[in-house]
Amino acid sequence: MLDNRNVWSNFEVFPKAVNSLKMGPRYWLMTILHTILLQTLCASIDQALLHNYTTGSLDGFIFEIADYFDGTAIFIEHRYYGESLPTVATDQKMNFDYLRISQVLGDVTDIITRIKSNDVRCPDAPVIVCGSSYSGALAVWMRIKYPTLIRGAIVSSAPLMYFYNDNLDMTNFRDKTAEIYLQNGCLNKTVIEAWRMIRQKSKTAKGITELKEAFKISDKSPMAVETDQQYLISYIRTALEQIALLNYPYAQDSPKVLAEWPVKAVCSTLNDESNDATILSKMFQATKMYYNTDESCIKPDVCSETNEAKKYHSINWQKCTEWIVRECKASNADNFIPNECGDCEANSEMKAKCKEELKDTSYTDGLFEADYIKMQHGINFNTLTNVVFTNGKLDPWNTGAVTTGNVGTQSWTRGVYVFEMTDAANQLDFRQPNSCDPPSVTDARQYIVTSIIPKMLANGAEAFEELKLSTAAAPNTTTCNYVFHQWQKSQSTQPPTSVTTTTSAGSGSATTSEAAAHSVPLALSIAALVLISFLRQ
Repeated sequence: MLDNRNVWSNFEVFPKAVNSLKMGPRYWLMTILHTILLQTLCASIDQALLHNYTTGSLDGFIFEIADYFDGTAIFIEHRYYGESLPTVATDQKMNFDYLRISQVLGDVTDIITRIKSNDVRCPDAPVIVCGSSYSGALAVWMRIKYPTLIRGAIVSSAPLMYFYNDNLDMTNFRDKTAEIYLQNGCLNKTVIEAWRMIRQKSKTAKGITELKEAFKISDKSPMAVETDQQYLISYIRTALEQIALLNYPYAQDSPKVLAEWPVKAVCSTLNDESNDATILSKMFQATKMYYNTDESCIKPDVCSETNEAKKYHSINWQKCTEWIVRECKASNADNFIPNECGDCEANSEMKAKCKEELKDTSYTDGLFEADYIKMQHGINFNTLTNVVFTNGKLDPWNTGAVTTGNVGTQSWTRGVYVFEMTDAANQLDFRQPNSCDPPSVTDARQYIVTSIIPKMLANGAEAFEELKLSTAAAPNTTTCNYVFHQWQKSQSTQPPTSVTTTTSAGSGSATTSEAAAHSVPLALSIAALVLISFLRQ
């Protein structure tokens, strides 16, 4: 079932009329049985449309939880992404005024309340939120801001510590990405030489022609002047970073078609360094593994469809207003992953870049809130309760993840767990379980389903216990299969009280006892699969 809402201003953040904003976030409901599992979607740069997330593989673990608890999965599309775009009677500049994190959280609470009251008619059902990457941050903030509505949160690969003026160096992300490639056989000098050649050749007309031929650059995004090198470098860098994020032990077809352990495949391709033409040709072949196209369209503002272009503005708006992350510490051309941003420590430079990127919107310097996250949501989790953080040790975003040092000692007594998963890349644990998953990922899922969620639902009636993951490596095999219905139900791992819901014939209303209503688990996932694109495009 697809539905749209007509509410865009939850808190009247901006003093503008909103009666012309006709379209609200869509949600998709899939009933399994009677119990409720609510999953919310924040569409990311690669997954623009809601239906892309309802196939199961991207967030298959959520479907497994729904199946285990006999639930219903609901996906909600983030405002200003996918098709949840406002229709306005005036110029487009008014649109982005209502793209605020507070509004997004308001959307989620509104939809949760609406679904509980109207769609499933179980207003007292407890809610557990799940999210990955950016949406993982939203899930944590939902738990903090609405503790009576949100019973707990399951959070995967959320770089919550990467915010402006924090003590983390943004270059840690690129350093970790480079480390992953070098550990898989890539030659540092080959990749650095490719960047040098691109910069050198972009200085002459002859060199630009050679670059256009080597990378088969589309006429839709022509490379004509020296400064266009930044588009080509960003295009290549994005492919390398995304492949590192999607470095899974099995072949995949969503969100991209990639072989198993794709970083190894990239390194095998790049390691031929016989001459200039070969280096550039091999780099093009490496980018093709991610983009899966025969030509390179390097300028995102002209290479996307209309919906994609609007979404590109949505991303820039968020990273220039509230979700402000330091891009880098300093420029250094001699890196495996180049830093192309100069002194991004300076507010003035970041603001200037934002004004240029958003010149066709109503953006002003006054909307740049560098400390918004810390002031509104905080980055100290010593008193947090009922949240699971899962981080992959092969995930470049792990460098900005919440660690055991951020949640206090013996945090498990408060229902707060930090699981560091061996051989796991970005959000691997949220995907459909697979026979080639590392043991640590399997352990984390097992604990979440059979121990942690039931205790969250018990609401203090059952004590949490200390849980540790396996450190064994992923299976050394290429025979990989998805695993469905992995967890068998047993009396000890079910919610405190079973529930039976009946629908009155003719009226469509449901009758549920008060005691049963309190036992029905309601889980919410706010899933943005490709945060790297959200933050860095």
